Amino acid sequence: LLLQMMNEYNGNDEIPDDDSNAVEGSAEKKLVSIMTFGSRGDIQPFVGAALELSKKYRVRLLSTTGSSKSFAESFGLTFVEIFPQDPSEFIQTNDAMRKSMAEGNVMKFFEGLEELNNRSTAKVVHNFIEEMNSNRPDLLITGSLVEYFEYYARRVLKLNVLPMALQSTGYSPDHAPWGVPKLPFGLHYYIMR
Repeated sequence: LLLQMMNEYNGNDEIPDDDSNAVEGSAEKKLVSIMTFGSRGDIQPFVGAALELSKKYRVRLLSTTGSSKSFAESFGLTFVEIFPQDPSEFIQTNDAMRKSMAEGNVMKFFEGLEELNNRSTAKVVHNFIEEMNSNRPDLLITGSLVEYFEYYARRVLKLNVLPMALQSTGYSPDHAPWGVPKLPFGLHYYIMR
């Protein structure tokens, strides 16, 4: 499926022919970087994609820390830590986040996520720019919650970017997605749009 999506993206089964990284006369495989954010459930589909792509390309998985790193490396993948803190760990260890979950206070939950972003943004941006400068990919595949980096890579760095949505969440009237408390009158439906 991934190669089929790339075919549709590029019209053949190869990554775009921007050879700015290639050493003249070398037959080095093209580099594909895959960037996504989230817990293991968000990362896992991209590990599968990376495994398939690694048969034909060099692949670097850019993501969160913790179990995602050991999980990806257990398959022999190159893992690059872009995000300094696993969001699941933050939600479980931050008192305000745990309290928002216990009380069902959605606004406090999102304030907590804003705190996580404020703490880590400078480091994340630094890590991303450093990785793009030292390992400029021939193709950057982007997943969930990295839209800003997708646009930056496409517009500023002039990279070939392929956004992919490998995670899906179905609507349930009984509970909201991602551990967010259920909203009255089914309003949590709009979180998923």
